[in-house]
Amino acid sequence: MAIFHPAEEITLQAANALLKSLEEPPPGTIFLLVSHRPAGLLPTIRSRCVPVPVPLPGTQAAAAWLAAKGVRTPERWLAFAGGAPLRALDYATGARGEAIERVLRAIATGDRAALGDVKDRAELGPLAEVLQKMALDRAFASLAGRSKYGGSAVSGDARAWLAYARAMGRHRALTRHPLSHKLFAAEMVAGMPRT
Repeated sequence: MAIFHPAEEITLQAANALLKSLEEPPPGTIFLLVSHRPAGLLPTIRSRCVPVPVPLPGTQAAAAWLAAKGVRTPERWLAFAGGAPLRALDYATGARGEAIERVLRAIATGDRAALGDVKDRAELGPLAEVLQKMALDRAFASLAGRSKYGGSAVSGDARAWLAYARAMGRHRALTRHPLSHKLFAAEMVAGMPRT
């Protein structure tokens, strides 16, 4: 058995080599391509595979599993992770989770100064992620009356919050860039809609 995960990250050269093996596999060989974005695979590879969708586990089962792993408030972390239990476990138990927790506290208290007070570059990613999810929650609350990531269901100008969420998505891609982390954090917080 050969497992490729994440399959969409395979280089073009490796994909072409894999294609030959998929067309004429050795006897008894099983190829398992795990992909969260199957559209990112070459169409020739997708056409030679049998898709097997794997849904997220139910909320109760995932929360129970997280609680068994020692996670406090598993429902909260599960919501923040978009229902993905492994990501929720990583958030709840890792250093990234501590940074996320600090940002969530600052948002809950409305302390914009604390939001932009990052100590190092490692805190930029969690800041951008939390701000993006908060913006999406505000937009969803405006449009559908509920949040997705467990944030406040406070509604606002959906367009402004969606534009801000897109900006935070772009910023998330830049958080590892050698920028001044304090100025970058201040820019992210300053762009937050006031509605």
